[in-house]
Amino acid sequence: MITPLSLLLIAYRLLLPAPAACEDIPVRVRLEQGGRGKVIIFECATAGTSLAEAEDLTLYWTINGPTQDRPGQRPWAAPEFLWPKDSRRLGSGKVASPMSRLGSQSFRIDVPTDRTIWRINYAVDSANRYGNASHRMRAVDLSDASAALAADAGPKASHSAQEAKTAPSRTQQKASPLDDIWSIRLVDHAGQPAKLADFRCKALLLMYRFDGCSACAQALPKIDQLYPDVRRLGGEIAAIDPVDAAPAPTPYPAKSPWRFPSLFDPQNETLKFCRPRGYPTFFLLNEKGVVVKTWVGLPPSAIEEMRREIAALTW
Repeated sequence: MITPLSLLLIAYRLLLPAPAACEDIPVRVRLEQGGRGKVIIFECATAGTSLAEAEDLTLYWTINGPTQDRPGQRPWAAPEFLWPKDSRRLGSGKVASPMSRLGSQSFRIDVPTDRTIWRINYAVDSANRYGNASHRMRAVDLSDASAALAADAGPKASHSAQEAKTAPSRTQQKASPLDDIWSIRLVDHAGQPAKLADFRCKALLLMYRFDGCSACAQALPKIDQLYPDVRRLGGEIAAIDPVDAAPAPTPYPAKSPWRFPSLFDPQNETLKFCRPRGYPTFFLLNEKGVVVKTWVGLPPSAIEEMRREIAALTW
C-alpha cells in the first residue's frame, strides 16, 4: 500500500543530485632523503580540477593499508611524531594534514617516514569538502619509491636498488629460518649494548612498542603480569622499541618499571624479520628464530592464548 509519506520519500530521492564520480586529483609523489631520514613529498596542482578555486588543501592519509597480497589489511595511523604540523587524527586510522600553499593553484606537504612504514594510502581534498567521497584514495609503496630514489642517486645507489628488487619478499622472509636475528645488536633501557641472542630460548615473545603509544601503555602492565608465568615455563619476554632514540649510557641509569627486558633497536634491524602491522604487535619466536605466532594489539583472549602457545613450545 502506497501512503502519502511513501510518495514524499520517493519524490525526495528523485530530486536528490546524483552522486559525483570519484575524481583523480593529480598528485605528484616523490621520495627524498631528508636530514633525519626519508621524506615523502606530495605536490598537487589544482588547475583544471574541481579544486581549482580551493583556498586550502588537506592530505588525508593512512599507512600500511590493504595491498594485492593483503587485501584484508586494516590501515592504521602513523605515530604522532611523524605527523606534519597541525595534523589531526580522524576515524579508521586516517590522519588529516593541511598542505602548504606554493602558488595560487599549487600545494605541497612533506611527510616523514621510518622503517615501520611500507605503504601510504592518501587522498587530497579541500578541508570543507572532505566526506563526500569525491576523490579516490591512492597508494604509494615505499619499497618502490626507495628503489627509484636509489636509481636517481647514481651508479652506487643503483646497485642498492638492484639488491632491493632481488631481495626476498616479506612472506618469504617469514617462512624461512631466521638464524641471523640472534646476532642483531640492540640497546637496553640503561643505554648498554645487548644482543637478541642474550634472550634466546625455546619461546621468546617480542612486544613491539614505542613511547607515546596509548595502546602500548595499556598492554604493558598485562604483559608484566604474564612475565612470571612465562619464565616458569622456560620462556622469555622482551619489549622492542624501533621508533624512539636509544638512551645514552649513564652511571646511574633509571630502573625499568617492568620486570621483562626493555630494548631499543636504533638501526631497525629486527624489522627485517618482524614487521609490526600496528602497535603493539607481538611475535612469538621458537628456538630457531622462526615466527610461529603473531598478535596485533592485545584483545582480552590474547594473554591466555600467549600462555598456551608458549607452553606448547617449551614442553
